[in-house]
Amino acid sequence: MTAAARVLPMLPLLVAGLCAGAHAQLTRENEQPIESRGLADLAGGLVLDATVTVLGREFFTAYADAWRELDSAQRYSVTILEVPTARFGSSIRVQARGRTVYQSMLRPNRQAARELAPVVAGDIFNSLIRVEAEEALFRDPDLGREELQ
Repeated sequence: MTAAARVLPMLPLLVAGLCAGAHAQLTRENEQPIESRGLADLAGGLVLDATVTVLGREFFTAYADAWRELDSAQRYSVTILEVPTARFGSSIRVQARGRTVYQSMLRPNRQAARELAPVVAGDIFNSLIRVEAEEALFRDPDLGREELQ
């Protein structure tokens, strides 16, 4: 009897043992719950694109260029979300630190979207800096950090 003929009948048992060992390892690693956080919270300096139209893409591109100049230290991550409408253009939302910090309707004008994006980026960056300074300076034991925002 060859070695292959001896191992072949035992192959299903070996595979089952390997799968059981892998499953046990996965179970041990996943016993502690993993906190569900957004992709933007994992690393600073991300500008995430959740746009779906050409208008939203124009806004995102201009916003991302302006944001990278403002946030050269890559302290904040933002997400640009777009909800297009057939009649009025698109609804644009900018989220930072887990909250919507800007929301507006974009009319179907690509040039206007490119001009608006750097202004919005500057306003949001200044707002985030101000909120961070207020959090550092203002301490109240009765209020949680999220209640100050």
